[in-house]
Amino acid sequence: MLIKPTTSLQHFDAEVISQRFRDTAMVEALNALNAGDVLRYHDVEAPFSLIRKLVITFGAKIEMSYIKRSVGSVVIDFMRR
Repeated sequence: MLIKPTTSLQHFDAEVISQRFRDTAMVEALNALNAGDVLRYHDVEAPFSLIRKLVITFGAKIEMSYIKRSVGSVVIDFMRR
């Protein structure tokens, strides 16, 4: 019997989404995740205002981990609890 893993990894490339719609798209993407799923966020700079909004909106329902943080490239994993 094959057991399917419960965690999935989805990618969110913020560079291709207009700044105007980015925050809303990110909130909706996180809302669509199941517990244990991970949304990997890619951008050219750290989204401090977005992170603040996500903490206010989701609180302890998400966990955030920087995967890569360098000049011109930021990768953050957001896990839904």
